[in-house]
Formats: sequence, structure tokens, C-alpha cells
Amino acid sequence: MAIITLPYFCGNIDYLTSKPLLTRWIQMFSITTLGYNELAIRLPSAIAGILTAYFVFAFIKKISSVAWAWCAFCVLITSIGFVHFHTARTGEPDSVLTLFLFLSNTYLFYYAYKKENRDQNIFLYFIFLGLAFGTKSIAALLFIPAHIFIILYQKKVKDILLSKGFYLGLFAFLLISAFFILSRQFNDPAYISSMLNNDILRLTNAIEGHNEPSDFFFNNFYNSRFSCWVAFFLLGVFLLWHHRRKPKLKMVLAWSISLILSQLLIISFSSTKLEWYDMPLYPYMAIVAGYGIYYCIKRLKYFNPNTIRFPFVIVLLFSIPLYFAIKQSMTNNRTEGERKLERVADYLFMKENEGFNFNNYYVSDDWYIGQPLFYKYKLKEDNQNLYLVDTTGIKPNTKLIVSDTAIKSYIMKKYNYVVSDTYYNVSVFDIKENR
Repeated sequence: MAIITLPYFCGNIDYLTSKPLLTRWIQMFSITTLGYNELAIRLPSAIAGILTAYFVFAFIKKISSVAWAWCAFCVLITSIGFVHFHTARTGEPDSVLTLFLFLSNTYLFYYAYKKENRDQNIFLYFIFLGLAFGTKSIAALLFIPAHIFIILYQKKVKDILLSKGFYLGLFAFLLISAFFILSRQFNDPAYISSMLNNDILRLTNAIEGHNEPSDFFFNNFYNSRFSCWVAFFLLGVFLLWHHRRKPKLKMVLAWSISLILSQLLIISFSSTKLEWYDMPLYPYMAIVAGYGIYYCIKRLKYFNPNTIRFPFVIVLLFSIPLYFAIKQSMTNNRTEGERKLERVADYLFMKENEGFNFNNYYVSDDWYIGQPLFYKYKLKEDNQNLYLVDTTGIKPNTKLIVSDTAIKSYIMKKYNYVVSDTYYNVSVFDIKENR
């Protein structure tokens, strides 16, 4: 498998995204292993989501109790914002980013709270922060204000400045970050400027009309993405504050809330807001909400976490949220506008799974062609040639798949045709000759 240093789209350098290429490299390895298919594209993000949930469990188990760990784990995997659109279930970098950031933040916690292995912990903090940068560049740095606060809060400034691990880790972070930037910059001199425009300027300029109100993410938490657990999250904040005399719980509170506030405030006051920007927050929200649930269960003596009844309580409590999380993910709910735009890809997916042969078929669409392009390459693996054309490429004696109303009108006016198949707003035209 060759390592690419430039992403291409339809034969040209892809300037639609300025993200570093780590996620694409992982997906390329997955494709090499599993073949060119939907699973290979989406599996890395799914695995990253699973690993994040596992590390949340392992982190809480290590610093506190198995019962709290199970509660945090279950809250995370039943949070719609973590498992639904553009997150752990789709082939996006946000899930990989969330994994690396959580590992980075846990090692910062260990450095700030524990006395042993401090050089190792701060070094690993920088390593995973570098991998997060290699996943989504500037988005990896939105927790930095919280990191500074944690070091100041724990009075570790002097210690960290005298730490050999800090300087080795900082050097490793800069080296990793420079590698991901320069490996592309050397082959694309416009890369750094495009990264600045796409990633940094979106903080002050709305990209593609995604200019939402400042309470956009709060509303999403309450209405859908964390709606099952908002009350337990608020309870968890109160209980951790109430038990702040316990140093461990005090540190968890300071660590988790500072991380949440750091990213949440930055993305809330950024001009560009997309719903999945909040994905890195869910592990910490799950930990806090999990503590609220754990405390409530612990207070009920019959449901003591140390008894054999506890697993049944967990199953009973989380079964309904898990059902709805799975249902919403499997039904792939989208707005009607999104469905209309993506019907061609839906049609190709459906018919290809039925064994339909698309050899010498054409697709013409007036929207983003990334999804049909995926099926063009996938079908090529089965020796089927699917062509993507605009209206200038439409010719007599071809079979054309269209969803766009304007293109349909163009065909109806210019050609004699037969509609051989339909699927919602998708029509398959068997074009005969010019009128």
C-alpha cells in the first residue's frame, strides 16, 4: 500500500478538505485488507468509537470503581451524539479525533493527579495530541485552554517546566505535526494557506452557510444528542462538587468540566457550527453523567453495586436508551432535503446489493458527486464501468440515472427516451435519440 501525500477528487487535488491525512491512511489500510466497500471505509471510525468507550471504562475503573465505569460506558454508547450521524457510525475523522484526544487528556489527568510515571504520562499526552492533530489539525487544539487550567489548578507549572518528559513530548508533538503538514505542503504549496482558510478562519467566518446561534450545541444536547442523560449530567456535576473534599473526585470534576467548557465555548462562539463538532465532548459528559447514575444506584441498598443484582440494574436502566440509540443509527434518519440529494447513492447501493449490473450506465447529478464516485470505483472492482457526466456528456443510446429536476427536464426536451426504473425522485432514462 503506497502512502499518499495528496488527496485527490475526480483527478484533481482535493481542496474541499484541508484535514491531515492520518484518517485516510487508516482507511486505505482498511480497504487494502477488506476490499473497496462501505465496511472498509466506515470500520476505522467504528473501531475508534468502540475503543473510546473501552478507554472511558478502563479510565474510571482505574481511578475509582467498576460500577461507575459501567455507568459511564453505557451513557457513552447510548448517547445519540456519539453513535449517530457523522460520528462513530460513519467514515469520518471525528471518531478517530475523539479517541486520540481522550487518550491525550487521560494521560494529562494521570500527570496532574498521580505522582508516579510523570515523565511517561506527559510524554504520552503529547504523542496522542500529535496524532489528534494528524487527524483534524486545529480541532485537536481546542482543549488547550483546559490543559493550561489543569496545570495551574494542580500547581504543576514548576514541575512541568523541570520535566524531561515535557520537553521530549513537546518535541515529539511538533515533529508529528510538522510531518503531517509538510508531507503535503512539499507536494502542494497551497496547502498551509488552504488549511488556515478552512480550519482557522471558520472560527470567524461561517463556512457554507453554517452560521447557527450561540446556543446551537446546548439545544442539540437537550433536544436529541444527549437528551437521555442531561438530568444525570447536571446531577453528576452537583454530586462531584458536593464530594469535592475527596481529592480524586475533585480532580475528576476540575478535569472533566474544564475540558467540556473549553471546547464547548470555542465551538459555540465560532462562526461555523456543525452538529458533529461536539463529538469530542461526549466521553467527559458520559463520565460526569455516569457518576450521577452510579451515586443514585449506590444509595439504593437493594441495588448495591457490590451485589449480584447490579448487572440487572444496569441492563434495566440502559436497555431503553440503547434501543433508541441503535434504532436511530440503523434507520439512518436524515432530513427530507438530505434524502432527496442522496437518492442516487441510495439507489446505487440498493441495486448493487441486489446484484444489478451497472456496466455502461451513466449518472448525471447537479449535487456533490462524492457518493456516486465511491460506487464508480467500487463497481470498477467488479469490472463494471459507471460513468459520471454533466449535461454535456449525455448522449443518445445511453442509460442515465438522474435525480435532479433540471437535468430531467433537459432530457425530456432534447431526447426520445423510456423510463426503465424509478426510485423516489430517481429516474433511470433509456435515452434513444435526439428529438
